[in-house]
Amino acid sequence: MRCFYPYEEVGQTLPSNARLLLHEVRGATGVRVTAVSDAMGWQGAISYGRLATPSEIYEKLRGLGITHILWTPAMSMGYDMLAGDLKFLWFVERHAGPVARYGQFALGALGARPASDARFPEVVAYLGCGATHARGLYRLDELTTLPGPEPESQEPVNQFYPPPHEPIPSEALPPACGFVVREKSCRLPNPDLKGYRLLAERGDLELLTRN
Repeated sequence: MRCFYPYEEVGQTLPSNARLLLHEVRGATGVRVTAVSDAMGWQGAISYGRLATPSEIYEKLRGLGITHILWTPAMSMGYDMLAGDLKFLWFVERHAGPVARYGQFALGALGARPASDARFPEVVAYLGCGATHARGLYRLDELTTLPGPEPESQEPVNQFYPPPHEPIPSEALPPACGFVVREKSCRLPNPDLKGYRLLAERGDLELLTRN
């Protein structure tokens, strides 16, 4: 009987001196190494959305002794701010690997330090109907409002969310737009998303990045 699957399998692959980051993983009985949770509301050391560059995320994790990361690919629980989700997902695609799968989880070793001049894509297109954020183009570091209760109506847009700095173009998104957040339930026409791919689903939202 496998009482702690897949955590026991994860633990069997890790060196005894590993320190494992649990990203949106609730408990990990059986991993047999020291584990650190990045869950918002349960710790105060890690806030991806407020770290400006990939190297800042790397230094934060290394400073906590993290050697490996366990997360669920293509899914976000929606606990973090949008900037936090986008930055974490972008980071692990490039700096956690090689990746092995264990059940629904992915396990990767924290890799080499990113180049000091490496930057996250700066512009995010929010394609929605205004339930929380208004439809438009945002700077990534503007999307730092932590999620809360859904507003009772779509009019007006929740006052706690920042306004966009530009409207959505009718045809193609600008080249600087590296991320897209799309409300799946919104039926408004969107610009062409060819050249983007899915990073994760977050409730009614799809988080996409440019290829």
